[in-house]
Amino acid sequence: MESIFSAISILLVFASVILDLLVKDISNFKKINKPNCDQKEHLKKYIKQKNKLIFKIIGCLVFYLVFFYLLLPQSVNIIKTSAFRLWNFNVTNALYILINFTIFIFIIQLFIYLIQIIKK
Repeated sequence: MESIFSAISILLVFASVILDLLVKDISNFKKINKPNCDQKEHLKKYIKQKNKLIFKIIGCLVFYLVFFYLLLPQSVNIIKTSAFRLWNFNVTNALYILINFTIFIFIIQLFIYLIQIIKK
């Protein structure tokens, strides 16, 4: 299980850095006002930037979905076989579940960002 945690932690670090950079791009894009229809050059640039950001979000979302899917069977197995204890619990299993839950939260947040950018 230790080698699995090492691999997961490396992937999670890279995924978190990518998500952080993506969130900065999203917040910068949200500050930009959509140009009027008569400003065709600016509108074209805006749409190109919006589409590029949407593809970045979708790429990150696919990565997190695959990552979540890979961890899901073991998480379900841990939940099915473990008993809930507030004391003397298995730290490794608890961290595994926590990591998978965190990835799920990231997926939800990315869906929210995707919807916000598409609506803008």
